[in-house]
Amino acid sequence: MLYVACGDKDRQFKFSQGAHTMLDEKNVSHVYNVIPGGQHDFKVWKNDLYHFSQMLFREPEKKATSIGRP
Repeated sequence: MLYVACGDKDRQFKFSQGAHTMLDEKNVSHVYNVIPGGQHDFKVWKNDLYHFSQMLFREPEKKATSIGRP
């Protein structure tokens, strides 16, 4: 899983936005999260770590199986 996040008030925002655009252009699956009013600080990092860990450690979706096969 590729997770790109940045606050819109972070001085690195243009780099994150550029990475997101490039990944979209190359059809690379990723999650892009912009935090309104967010800066380059612990408040943003803590929030994104929480959201990233929820996605990373969720139970995998069960796939349908054919009869007679596991």
